[in-house]
Amino acid sequence: MSAASQTDILWILLCAMTVMLMQAGFCCLESGMVRAKNSINVAVKNITDFCVSTLTFFVVGFGFMYGDSIGGFVGTSGHFDFAHADGATMAFFLFQSVFCATATTIMSGAAAERMRFHSYILIVLVTAAVIYPVAGHWAWGGLLDGHNEGWLQKLGFLDFAGSTVVHVVGGAVGLGALVHLGPRLGRFGENGRVIGGHDLPMATVGVVLLWFGWLGFNGGSWLEFNDQVPRTLVNTILAGAAGGCTALVISMRTSANVAQAGHVLNGIVAGLVAVTAGCNLTTPGVSVMIGAVGGAIAVLGDRMLIRAGIDDAVGAVSAHGFAGCWGTLAIPLFVAPALYGTGLGRWEQLGVQLLGVVACGTWALVIGWATIRAIECVVPLRVSAQGEEAGLNVVEHGAGNALLDLLTAMDGHRRGGDLSTRVECDGETELGMVAQQYNRVLDDVEREMTGRKRASDLIRKARKRLELRTQELTAVNERLRELDQLKSRFVSTISHELKTPISAILAGAKIIRRYHRERPEVAERFGAVIEAEGERLNTLIHDVLDVTRIEAGELDWQDDDFEMRDVVERAFALISPLADEKDVSLYTEVADDLPTLYGDRGRIIQVAVNVLTNSVKFTPPNGTIHIHAAISTDRRSVVVSISDSGSGIPEDELENIFSGFHQVTSADEPSLKNDGAGLGLLVCRNIIERHGGRIEAQSAPSIGTTISFSMPAGDAASRNLSARPDSEAGETLCAGIPTDAQP
Repeated sequence: MSAASQTDILWILLCAMTVMLMQAGFCCLESGMVRAKNSINVAVKNITDFCVSTLTFFVVGFGFMYGDSIGGFVGTSGHFDFAHADGATMAFFLFQSVFCATATTIMSGAAAERMRFHSYILIVLVTAAVIYPVAGHWAWGGLLDGHNEGWLQKLGFLDFAGSTVVHVVGGAVGLGALVHLGPRLGRFGENGRVIGGHDLPMATVGVVLLWFGWLGFNGGSWLEFNDQVPRTLVNTILAGAAGGCTALVISMRTSANVAQAGHVLNGIVAGLVAVTAGCNLTTPGVSVMIGAVGGAIAVLGDRMLIRAGIDDAVGAVSAHGFAGCWGTLAIPLFVAPALYGTGLGRWEQLGVQLLGVVACGTWALVIGWATIRAIECVVPLRVSAQGEEAGLNVVEHGAGNALLDLLTAMDGHRRGGDLSTRVECDGETELGMVAQQYNRVLDDVEREMTGRKRASDLIRKARKRLELRTQELTAVNERLRELDQLKSRFVSTISHELKTPISAILAGAKIIRRYHRERPEVAERFGAVIEAEGERLNTLIHDVLDVTRIEAGELDWQDDDFEMRDVVERAFALISPLADEKDVSLYTEVADDLPTLYGDRGRIIQVAVNVLTNSVKFTPPNGTIHIHAAISTDRRSVVVSISDSGSGIPEDELENIFSGFHQVTSADEPSLKNDGAGLGLLVCRNIIERHGGRIEAQSAPSIGTTISFSMPAGDAASRNLSARPDSEAGETLCAGIPTDAQP
């Protein structure tokens, strides 16, 4: 690339821009092919996956794809390193980054209408960082400088613009997601139905944008502006047209002479995908044949998936994955061996092409599946059934549309019977006028119901006045009977409410006991969950009890002389198992000249353990925690510092971490919060202050946090001290708790 002319660089940049326009095409196509209640979600996923994939490819993906090769399997250099790159390299990176974005966005449409937004972004991250770059290195590793060829490239694998590298890889990841997610609600089964798109004209515009972007996709893959570019563009146009026509014919022949728009659109895309691998070698006539078969594969492949119970919302797997396989294998079938440039014969080349398709597809499917399974262990991959019914626009993004709002309001009136609410509407739109008329009908119905209710009330009151004097004793007796029934019902209800959770707990225990031999992993998993949640609840209860006892002046204090070395060693012993489980290293350094201290040794151990627990929580694996105990410079107090190499605490939160009901947040991962009610550090602060000491925190993002506490030096005799009454301690300790937050 370093020898590229200015014209070549300009051509690559222009093609990169047109390929980027394909993101708009995917957005329109996929948004139009899904229901309106999910269109915003699909659009946001498209723009977000472009942002995430571009940055990820810049940081690590480009290096994996084009760096110094390890045996032709993966690159190892060039990560995040463009400070001294020339214009040709920059243009090459830009062109390859939009290719990466295209590969990652294929899954968006396939898994639409059911996948959580956050889970989708995690899959995009792995696809752009590992799955696509590694497969790309195998086939294209030597494109940048002629070196670092991947193992498929060395074998002579041909994939000019990415039928396999981009589309088979993206389709395979999408297929893995579909198998794991399952179909949309109502798609299959006894009452299964076809779920159509809400805006096929928009989807059609999307295909036109994709078709235009494909000219840059294939034409730019020459990486120079030569006399072969026009033929490549002609091949691209013809293949797309042939794919659309073939899909149209098959659709009409198999659907009672009805031209299904979705089949035609996917046929065009499949024709473009199919010709992408060999558009530099084929003639226009051959391109028509390859595109036509690709269009047929899109329609027939989608029906095959439906018969297998796999629900592809927009037909992406067949249009990209299946058609990409065909296009890669079509090269040796239609192109003369002399044009390969690999020195292989027709059947040898076919074997290499088949190997490349299988290798890249299997790699993407296996790693994609593993990624999905790993994500599922952390966060759910699929939205809830209620969320899917409501639509991902509302559930995932808090957005709606006029039609959905109107239907939701009408359904609420039907279900709840409350006609007092009205539909908010813009009277200048068609839906607004419908909503206005609906509101007028509600007004009339409500007036009629109000009138009837008033008449009924008057009749009822008159009857009551006439009967009241003669039924006073009967009413009193009836009331007594009702109260007796209420008492019995209350006892019965309470008994049932207590019995139900106890029965559930006993049943769960029986299940664990039943399977602890046959399926120990089930018992172990459920046992671990119960143990973890029990420990968390136990900690919370202890914190609440401590605060409550402090407030009431009932917390027991066992003051006596003790050594800080004993406190550090005891805290170290208690926390070591937790640190070992997370692979965090603990180090202690206790000065030899520490004086004897006076106070409640157990409570000081509680402080140290609480601080260490938080440090382990926010320290990543292979991190370190240092415990340092020493005499202060003025020798008036002993200072214990606990320093971790965690992500740190944001500066604006440092002043609040010792307040009640405040949860510490990670500076690097704001979504990561400490468990509990935020009372632990408050209790620690008040215990230390009760002993006449201080506790404070210092933190720096990405460096770590240090929490230090001090205690006055000297034993009871030297300080002339004795244990203070619990009531006095309670007043001191509760001073830091807001009145409205105290238990």
